[in-house]
Amino acid sequence: MGTHLYRALRSQSLAGHSCQEPINLASPNPLPNAEFMRALRMAWGIKLGLPAAKWMIEIGTFLMRTESELVLKSRRVVPGRLLSSGFRFDFPNWEDAALDLCQRYRRVMHIGDSVSELALTP
Repeated sequence: MGTHLYRALRSQSLAGHSCQEPINLASPNPLPNAEFMRALRMAWGIKLGLPAAKWMIEIGTFLMRTESELVLKSRRVVPGRLLSSGFRFDFPNWEDAALDLCQRYRRVMHIGDSVSELALTP
């Protein structure tokens, strides 16, 4: 469930000091896809979302060279190692993270900065 690039790098740095095993870069509060998309639409100010049919997802994932099962079959993943190591999430809830991302994107597009600055700014 998505985290900002800056926060993902910060979490890898923290976890690297306290554990030598792989970590899940995921939200501490995972959501079903319908709730995830609802929060994203709200953050953008979009009232209506059209559902995507399976064949649309198959085409999209083919073009992205990934597996459609990653979209169609969800997995509840929590960042157990990060949580047990004391990592503090700046945005533990997707609603707040989505709002922050949309605001940052709008600001970057308004100012004309690069999108990479959007991701790396704390």
